[in-house]
Amino acid sequence: MAEHAAWSLTQKWELPDAAWPAWPGDGIFVRSHDAAIADLVRKMRIPVVFVEPTHRVDTMPWVGTDNTAVGSLAAEHLLDRGFRHFGFCGCNGVYYSDMRRDGFVQRLQQSGFSCDVYVNAALPSQAPQTDALADWLAALPKPGAVMSDSTYRGRELLTACRRKNLAVPEEVSILTVKSDDENDFLEFPPLSCVRLNIHRVGYEAAALLDRMMSEGLREPPGTGHRVAPLTVVSRQSTDMLAIPDPQVADALRFIWQHACEGIHVSDVAKMVPHSRRKFEQQFQNLVGRTPHEEIVRVQMNQIKAALDGTDLALDQIAERTGFANAKNLVTAFHRETGLTPGKYRSRYKSAHSR
Repeated sequence: MAEHAAWSLTQKWELPDAAWPAWPGDGIFVRSHDAAIADLVRKMRIPVVFVEPTHRVDTMPWVGTDNTAVGSLAAEHLLDRGFRHFGFCGCNGVYYSDMRRDGFVQRLQQSGFSCDVYVNAALPSQAPQTDALADWLAALPKPGAVMSDSTYRGRELLTACRRKNLAVPEEVSILTVKSDDENDFLEFPPLSCVRLNIHRVGYEAAALLDRMMSEGLREPPGTGHRVAPLTVVSRQSTDMLAIPDPQVADALRFIWQHACEGIHVSDVAKMVPHSRRKFEQQFQNLVGRTPHEEIVRVQMNQIKAALDGTDLALDQIAERTGFANAKNLVTAFHRETGLTPGKYRSRYKSAHSR
């Protein structure tokens, strides 16, 4: 709206339902799943965009989070920490939960792992439900890692762990999904999460409606525009490495802490008593990547985070991520992603940082 000063916004509660069919507006954003609102929209025959649907939408175009990518990103975070036992806690039949579950399970399967799926009610409820969840957690192999489909279910997992005296993250690591940091103080320990790009969802929904209104664009009902999640915010609930070899675990932690300082594999190999060749073989067997690939992966993730969430110039990002200069950064980034940093920033940068 800041880019379109002529826009004005009327919210549903400002007019009685009977007045809406004759409202002389140009377009509508829909967030609710209320059947009555859907009927009103159909009668009005003007462009409509559904924003961040929580259920499958077949009646209008929509813009929302890529929930399959949310699950996949969560799986990658837990795989990076060396976990071999996984669970997912969600609500069967709820669109966003099903998509996050599928993305999580599919990514684990690609790496040769299975996932135990627990389905409960749509919202945390009374003690019997949480008790049943606690029994499920207690039966999982340890150490295990569990993804919850939403913030409130992540908090329910914390409660269930306390009922069984399960240590978080030492016995059960928990990763959830959030759109912001609201009410983080309610959690102990603080929950790691996949951070959603809700600002981008809103911006792209507005951009789509703008095109539909100004260009007469008519998208088929149910056409979806998916927005990728931003990143994983790592907090105490996943702050451990479930890797059986303590030397490989120490080396991996060293890479995470120092990859953006321009380190090389030789710096990592100094930490272990084995030959470099034996160390690299053991590292790849347990982590699934070579030490060099892990250094590059950490650097690329930090570059993406800087491009997504800041306006830093490339030479500043290069300095912060272990590259001698911006030219070297551009070459490495293009080799790893197939995109220039500028192209990546224009494609993925959060709307709130514009």
